Amino acid sequence: MAFNVIEKRFKEYDGIKVYLEDEGIHLEFLKDKYVKYITVYLKRKYNYLPLEDIFAGARFYSDLAEELRKKDVECLSKKNTSYRSYRRMQNVLRGSKKPKNMEEMKKCVNFVKDMENLFDIKLLSNPEEKAL
Repeated sequence: MAFNVIEKRFKEYDGIKVYLEDEGIHLEFLKDKYVKYITVYLKRKYNYLPLEDIFAGARFYSDLAEELRKKDVECLSKKNTSYRSYRRMQNVLRGSKKPKNMEEMKKCVNFVKDMENLFDIKLLSNPEEKAL
């Protein structure tokens, strides 16, 4: 079950904060909020499919692009269509690995922005704005 796998994998890195960079701005990724929303979404949309089945063959990304198109929003992560690419992004987002380069960082940021648009929530927070 995909949603259980995601919760379990993110729980392992519970205390680690993840920061992404977008156009020179350092943003904190709100992991707990992401896990909560993606878990409900996967459960509702894909029921009990294994995670590999959801992300293999770009099924998730084509569904994501379709849902964002219905909201009249461009899908930024449409080029990240492999399960391998998804796994690399998830490793960065949960804090188990750092992005290899700026391209991988951008893929993560684009994916998170798509999730923000899909769920109508904020998943990236600017810690500098909180300090003001």
